[in-house]
Amino acid sequence: MDNWDEIRTAYHVARAGTVSGAAEALGVHHATVIRHVDALEARLGVKLFQRHARGYTPTEAGQDLLRVAQTTDDQFAQLASRIRGRGNDVSGELVVTSLAMFAPLLAPVLPLKPPDVTSTAERFQRPFMDGHLLGTDHLGRDLLSRLIWGTRLSLAVGFAAAVIAAVIGSAIGIVAGYAGGRTDNVTMRGVDMLMAFPYILLALAIVAALGPGLLNALIAVAVVNIPFFARNIRGVTVGIAHREFVDAARL
Repeated sequence: MDNWDEIRTAYHVARAGTVSGAAEALGVHHATVIRHVDALEARLGVKLFQRHARGYTPTEAGQDLLRVAQTTDDQFAQLASRIRGRGNDVSGELVVTSLAMFAPLLAPVLPLKPPDVTSTAERFQRPFMDGHLLGTDHLGRDLLSRLIWGTRLSLAVGFAAAVIAAVIGSAIGIVAGYAGGRTDNVTMRGVDMLMAFPYILLALAIVAALGPGLLNALIAVAVVNIPFFARNIRGVTVGIAHREFVDAARL
């Protein structure tokens, strides 16, 4: 079990006051509860509970842990409630998020005004004016139309850059992790060099070298994300490359 399981176990012990109550709440054996509590106390170097015949009483450190864990538990409960909605009702956050995601994708079929058409007679229109839900800018262009079409472009660039980075980074990580030896060392040192540069600074340097343009911005975003995919996939590959079924396939 990892640290979170130990913390969660200690939290339930503090709430229930007994090992058996915590074991019932978690659905585990009482020996597992005792082992988790002892391991967490050893890891932290403090006593979280006073043991006595009637159960476990939290110490001052145990009370602090209980407060932090209770806050975290409440936050997870709120998050789960928002994801599920209230019963069969759809939460407002889900509606807004869905509109924000799908409106740009449906921009060509939505009854929007052309985003680049100017009209000096309709400059600086207030929101909710006739035909302009969000008003107009200094050239009379519809702000809602420009917002949705601009978001469509941003989503396309971001998604394409993520896919490119994932494909190239995964390929690099798989080759490095499977080949090992000098290939792994040289490849990972190159990845480390890229990761040594600040994320934004490296992207700006690539754009400055390639010049302005949407394609160059896409390349810059993809390049700075490749090292993260490469390192993560390489770690997974190293763990799998020496498994028995891989050795059998090599033979």
